[in-house]
Amino acid sequence: MAEQPAKGVQTLTKARVGPTMISHYVPYHPSTSVGITVVKGPWFFDSFGGGWRFVPEEHEGVAGTRAVWK
Repeated sequence: MAEQPAKGVQTLTKARVGPTMISHYVPYHPSTSVGITVVKGPWFFDSFGGGWRFVPEEHEGVAGTRAVWK
């Protein structure tokens, strides 16, 4: 089990309605952006991959992080 996100880490994601998927982290700028590919999941994720960019953001006085799909 991984302690933190890193290249090669796999994650299990479960939806509230049932489907699950295992994704594989392929980061290229850790802490600011990450890429993933799906290793196992529903048929409609057979060729899914994506990337996200993370930026600090404040909303109504609360500090947080905004994820932007690339």
